[in-house]
Amino acid sequence: MAFAGTPVITSLGHNIVRVSGVLLTGNTTGTIGPVGSGAEVILPAPFPTTSGSATLTMSDLVMISFTVGDVGGVAEATHLHVDKTASPLVVTFSNDTLNASGPLDIYVVFWHSMVR
Repeated sequence: MAFAGTPVITSLGHNIVRVSGVLLTGNTTGTIGPVGSGAEVILPAPFPTTSGSATLTMSDLVMISFTVGDVGGVAEATHLHVDKTASPLVVTFSNDTLNASGPLDIYVVFWHSMVR
């Protein structure tokens, strides 16, 4: 697993999930996704994967927000990229530096269920 640490997954509502307790090791990728996606960090089963009667296939229905914490009061020099794929939804974090990131605080929001 490219994510180091133990993922702490907190449901903040029917459409918002917080993932904390992890960092991304250097020169690696880590993935987050719903049950059945094959991702390293699995979102809780109640996380929406459908929009009405349609299965979620558009990754633009999901917003990813994250912050990188400091380590020992010093910001870690990392360069993180986030990509989303659909069908199934998989969010990929890529760290293209040799250094591990600081602690990550990641929010996954299914927007469509907020605006219905």
